[in-house]
Amino acid sequence: MSEFDLEALLGSILADLSDIASAHDGRGLASIILDYEKTLTGLFQGTLSVNFIRDTPRAYLEIYSDYEHPVLNRMVVAQEHVHLYIERNQAGGHNA
Repeated sequence: MSEFDLEALLGSILADLSDIASAHDGRGLASIILDYEKTLTGLFQGTLSVNFIRDTPRAYLEIYSDYEHPVLNRMVVAQEHVHLYIERNQAGGHNA
């Protein structure tokens, strides 16, 4: 996945999580949303070296137990691609 596509995916997940939080009076998602914001900031700045969104799908399920929500699958994909992005950059690879 390209860096541009990863940014778009993270942005769409962040928007969905914000919508879910609003619908539930913000209950429980603040730390997950913050992790996505930190990840996007690090990606934009080229400084991302920690996978802040690792295990966020599990954290989401602990809060809502909503296994059917489409955002969940995208969260799994995003955490995997953030991991690959970090590995690639630590190995001296390119961002593409």
